Amino acid sequence: MRGVLIASAACCTTLGGSPARADHIPGHENDDPTFPVPLPGPDFWNGDGAIMGLFIGPREGTEITGTTIDITWVQEGQWPASDLFIEVGVQVNNDTVHFELSGADLGFGDEPGTYHGELSTDMFNGIVWEYPGWPHSLIDLGIGGTHGAYEGPGHFEDSWIVFDVIPVPAPQAASVLGLASLLLRQRRAGHAGPPPRRAAAPA
Repeated sequence: MRGVLIASAACCTTLGGSPARADHIPGHENDDPTFPVPLPGPDFWNGDGAIMGLFIGPREGTEITGTTIDITWVQEGQWPASDLFIEVGVQVNNDTVHFELSGADLGFGDEPGTYHGELSTDMFNGIVWEYPGWPHSLIDLGIGGTHGAYEGPGHFEDSWIVFDVIPVPAPQAASVLGLASLLLRQRRAGHAGPPPRRAAAPA
């Protein structure tokens, strides 16, 4: 994995000891045509070093028809935002497909400030499969610098990987312990939510 040196977050780690519904963040429903995966906020990673984590992905059998990576990055130090590196891995079509992008790919500059970039890809299009023993797929997410660890500080604000999906029905009482509990608490703390342009249509 280019640029990610330190594994510091694992899906099976219970943060706060509370179970979390695997398929939902607040505002997301089973039949929504999008599946949003939030990137970690500054209380989890503040642009110092590199991290690698596993996040809850769409349910097995879901079809991904497109993906948008929507990033807002606040660069607080002198390390260039263009060197930010993100790698995403998705369990689709009986394989794990990886996609890499940098701040430069998103048009980020070298000076401190707030940068926003958006990139769409069809690399993850296909049918989702689940990791054995889990009710959902797992999204691999690595964040660091293009030359190794990132030497921030900096942080994400309301940044998302948004999958366009054809959903499948949810089984009853699907729940897991993991990093999703942190993300739920972040959302309840007042994050704005996925980009409004991708909001689900009313039922």
